[in-house]
Amino acid sequence: MSLDPPPLFAGSAQGAVRFLGRVIQSGELAARAGKLAASLQSREEPARRVAMFIPNCPAALVALAAGLAAGGKVLLLDPRAEAEAAIARFRPELIVTLDLAALLDRVLKTLPACPKAEVAVGRFADLLPFPRNLLLPLLRGGGLANLPPDPRFFRLSESREGAASNSAWGSGEIFQAFSEIPLDAAELSRLSAKIPPALPGERWLLGAPLSDPAALAATYAGLGGGAEVVLSPRLDEASLDALRRRTRIDRRVP
Repeated sequence: MSLDPPPLFAGSAQGAVRFLGRVIQSGELAARAGKLAASLQSREEPARRVAMFIPNCPAALVALAAGLAAGGKVLLLDPRAEAEAAIARFRPELIVTLDLAALLDRVLKTLPACPKAEVAVGRFADLLPFPRNLLLPLLRGGGLANLPPDPRFFRLSESREGAASNSAWGSGEIFQAFSEIPLDAAELSRLSAKIPPALPGERWLLGAPLSDPAALAATYAGLGGGAEVVLSPRLDEASLDALRRRTRIDRRVP
């Protein structure tokens, strides 16, 4: 079972991601994913089972694409939900997260279920378009944190030269916490086809976690159609309504 390259990484997509006011083009996301995939492949013992514990943000798309391009089985987790049972079933060799205190605390609680897993930690500050002291209070307890004093934690790097081949994409698989059946290319295409095509210049607000197959399909459909997909790490209705008031939104998906 394999995944064809989604529109985001097909090379012709004109879409972009908007996050906390910063806009990142699809091409830049693809380049970051290629470097990260090369870094993952270069590890002495490359991880084949990768669990993603990241809220909706550009880093989640980059890490997902990199894990698939590196040939891994990728488990998508919603950081707001209980993860211990899914982690125990999936038995990841690598957990990918960000250096937000709330996320690191949650990951530490899941590690007893997979004592041999390593934890790759990305820098949330790299996603911020504004000075930290202005934006971090908006995260409500999710301030930046140092890595725990545990040798299993290490900094995730996208700086390695080179990139994984696009042809390597097809060897990866996507899993959800509630199912042991991977999401294949046919199902992802079927879900994407249900979404009305994007119009040039449209701005789509993603209102569900990327661990939801419909949300993942909507993201790829929007980016592949040239839309600007707006991501938010907080998905409660009050936060989404506030985001709509601050930013022009043409469509909420899924």
